[in-house]
Amino acid sequence: LLEAASRDGISSTALNQIAEVARRQGFDAIEVKALERQIAITNDPIEKMRLTISLARLYESKQNIARGASVIDALYRENPTILGIVRAAADYHVRNAQRVEAVNILLDAAGRARPGDVRVQAAARDAFRRTGAARDDGARQDTRRIARQRALGARRAPRAGTGPAPGTAAARA
Repeated sequence: LLEAASRDGISSTALNQIAEVARRQGFDAIEVKALERQIAITNDPIEKMRLTISLARLYESKQNIARGASVIDALYRENPTILGIVRAAADYHVRNAQRVEAVNILLDAAGRARPGDVRVQAAARDAFRRTGAARDDGARQDTRRIARQRALGARRAPRAGTGPAPGTAAARA
């Protein structure tokens, strides 16, 4: 099975079947190899992210928390603006009692958010509550600071159609 999972030219469907058999039989190394190979051959970026999250969860289920954290953190570094990845990374660290890492991910994501991006702000608030960071004074202060910065940026950012009318003196200035 390990040779089959490592072979070039094997289909994603076959790799999925190998991973399923390995899971049922308790062959952890083969299951990991099949999942890693699926990630490598998948062209769809959404499917690649989904499989990578599955790999991190597989490591987590096998009590290899550090390896799972490195997988999920690498995925977050590659996709820091995708809300689903931010949540998956923060949730991974919360489940594994790594509150500081979860809060750092959330603060980083909030800092990267476009001004006025309500989805990111709401997700950060929800995640902060789940991590228990709402009770942490430093996290509360950081959250307020980022929210103020985002709000100021939203007020300062020009909206489409709100600038000076074309041909006016203000537009030419």
